[in-house]
Amino acid sequence: MCRQQEVLVKKAHVLCPFEGVNAQMLSDIEKKGCEDILNRLSSEELISLKDTVTNKLIAVEGKREAIKVIISYTEDVQQLLRRKKVKRDLLFQYLYDNNVTVLPSAEKAALIHEILILWRSMPSKVQQEPEDINDESKTDVRVAAPEQRKPTSEGQKLAEHFVTWFYNMLNSHNPTCPSQAEDQFSHVHFFEDCRLKLVCDTTDSRFEEFGGAQLVCQRLLAFVQEELLIFNPNISPEGLRGLSEPHGLVVVMVCGTIHRQQTCLGIFEQSFGLVKDPHCENNWKIKYTNLKMLGTPVTQIPKLEQSSILPLPSTNLQ
Repeated sequence: MCRQQEVLVKKAHVLCPFEGVNAQMLSDIEKKGCEDILNRLSSEELISLKDTVTNKLIAVEGKREAIKVIISYTEDVQQLLRRKKVKRDLLFQYLYDNNVTVLPSAEKAALIHEILILWRSMPSKVQQEPEDINDESKTDVRVAAPEQRKPTSEGQKLAEHFVTWFYNMLNSHNPTCPSQAEDQFSHVHFFEDCRLKLVCDTTDSRFEEFGGAQLVCQRLLAFVQEELLIFNPNISPEGLRGLSEPHGLVVVMVCGTIHRQQTCLGIFEQSFGLVKDPHCENNWKIKYTNLKMLGTPVTQIPKLEQSSILPLPSTNLQ
């Protein structure tokens, strides 16, 4: 479809709001999950949210119709969950009701991430109310068929939570875009004998190594506080992997892009070794971390399969 045709189609959707609604943009699982979450809002909150989503083009009567319209005109489920009307406490309660335990101090972004993980783990077909079924012949290509999807391992679940928590916490110290993190980035998250191996491959490649929780923490903080960098990890399955060892070590591997203000500078690859600390209520701490930063034009989202420094774990990791 040419650009002019796309514009005409978009205009037609605005002028005729009941024609060609975007219900097919969400999977059945996402629609059912959003319906459950939206049902927790008051009628006034739903009407306000409906007005925001549809630019006040559609009048509705009652909560059920408002929810149906909101879901129909939502193209991106994350965008809907980020709305101010969808409060953090509501998402926290939804996760609890679905047997997903998260830290009470978890940020809204982390809760949204956990909800998406939950929905990905569900069967691709869900039971729907009769009025919610618009076209049974349509299939959302973004939902993997049951035989294509594998259960999420405990190591992978930990990796997804850890990466979101770690980089939100680290990036919050960038003075050009300060943000609120659930925890303070400090040496307490590292073991005292933690080691950092660092490769910076820009104009000239250099290798650095740091030992001790304080030095490792200070070196990582310097990237965001002094060099004003932002680490944007790829938290999809292609960019993130968590593998657990029988003796308790969990290896987390992640890749992503590096930014300074509005400029994408290159890519990074980082691995972590996580171990529970019996002297700190068995909380996970970082035993070691390896980081490579590569200054290069970025033409696609980085993937672990293209990684140049992250070694394949030993065969006893699962």
